[in-house]
Amino acid sequence: MSVITNWIQENKFMPQPKNNINKTSWFKHIFINYFWVGLVIILLSIVIDSCYSAHPFWLDVIVKTLEAVGISVLVASIFTFASGTSEFVNKIQNLLQDIIIHRNFLSNIDSESKRQALAALIKPNELERQNYANLEDYYDSFINKTLDITKKCVRSDYAINARVFNDIEKCALGVTQDISYRVHPTKAGYDNINLKFLDSEDLSKHSFCEYIAISSTGGGRKVYNQFELNDSSQGGEHWKEITIKLDEFGLNYSHLNIDMRVTEYGHGHWIPIGWRAGQPTDGFSYYLRCEEGIKIKNVMTFISGAKFYINNKNNTEIHITSHQWFNEGTGVSIIASIVEGNPDN
Repeated sequence: MSVITNWIQENKFMPQPKNNINKTSWFKHIFINYFWVGLVIILLSIVIDSCYSAHPFWLDVIVKTLEAVGISVLVASIFTFASGTSEFVNKIQNLLQDIIIHRNFLSNIDSESKRQALAALIKPNELERQNYANLEDYYDSFINKTLDITKKCVRSDYAINARVFNDIEKCALGVTQDISYRVHPTKAGYDNINLKFLDSEDLSKHSFCEYIAISSTGGGRKVYNQFELNDSSQGGEHWKEITIKLDEFGLNYSHLNIDMRVTEYGHGHWIPIGWRAGQPTDGFSYYLRCEEGIKIKNVMTFISGAKFYINNKNNTEIHITSHQWFNEGTGVSIIASIVEGNPDN
């Protein structure tokens, strides 16, 4: 039993449960004392009313008063019995725990009310305002970013299984990545899948996507293996982009499972391998293996809001994992190259 419930019971704000009341004796406990008093008062008012065919005003007042008092005593006796049972006490206890301890009622209020509640909760005091300029604006931006997650398609169980190889025919290193993740919709549905290749002659001329498969919760699966590359640019960067629209799935599914296989090529004897989260993501696993004669030269992680763990085995295999939510902008950058002294270098 919670501390609050104990305090309430100790201060006699809540009746103690009558655990000694069993199924065979509950009638006995109801039909005693005030129950009978109330019943007698009601019957008395009925007798008085029926004994006089024409009664004066003062007698009407007495009859109505007796009826009201009798009904009140009768209802109060039944409520007193019910309030003393363990079921009633447990019900009140659970309600108090939800409101005072767990504060579950906060989860059922609308988004704007949640925003106001959070702003009131973490509002800086006067000393904090003096020491930190615009601290309240920082809190507001944090609240907005947190609550706006419902407007974004979030992902979970993001996994990449990659293999770096030396393509003798193309005279370049390549990496094939098997990517899988689960995406959850917003209130408006699913965002499109956008796959980008840097628009550089030696980087993108051989890069390609083998397939993108979309599996629904009902067991359906749709596979795309022919794509149209569109030119796109932002901030001075240019890339080729593949777009898969998910409008047809709408809000018919609680989530979709995405699988794809992508192969990219680097600059001759070395290759940059990068991944960046474009959406809030829950959980990430990146496994990369280099074929013989190739080693990992550099690894960098750009962490935003989570912890990453790196297991590097002799610079030929690397496993990067995170088991937390992380924000957009989080990413991984790896450079692999042919081992010095290799005849293919």
